[in-house]
Amino acid sequence: MAALNATVFALQPNVDTIYSAGLYNLSQYDLRVTVPNITDDRYWNFAFYDPYGEEFASIGIANDDVPGDYLFRRIPDGGPNWGLEEACNGDDGYQGYVNGPTSDGSMLVRVLVKNNGTDLSHVQDILSGFNVAAVPRGSSAAPLATASTDESELAS
Repeated sequence: MAALNATVFALQPNVDTIYSAGLYNLSQYDLRVTVPNITDDRYWNFAFYDPYGEEFASIGIANDDVPGDYLFRRIPDGGPNWGLEEACNGDDGYQGYVNGPTSDGSMLVRVLVKNNGTDLSHVQDILSGFNVAAVPRGSSAAPLATASTDESELAS
């Protein structure tokens, strides 16, 4: 019988971090993710995971990402551009695009809580500034080609 590895690694939450989690489904709509303006130089992160728990994108202070709206969309099967794509000029109102590899998964927001007795209320206010809303998407596929119904073309 083969020996089993005695070391087991498990993800554990940080005691100084507030978490907010959600599930997503991109089969019908894209999502607008709103990141609030966090001005006090604290750690924060909005991570996106596929159904298998693999993080494929994150918006956060570690990446020097800016507050505002990001469009979370599913890329076509086999698309190579998973992850965060920065907007070129923001003319469409988005700071960037989160390109998801699957229709379903989870999201996790993390915000650092400073140990000063009053920061928990402030972090709860920060968390309430994060928002996710459905965005109707336009047709993602070209219209189907239709056969000609002109009888003169059919006769020849």
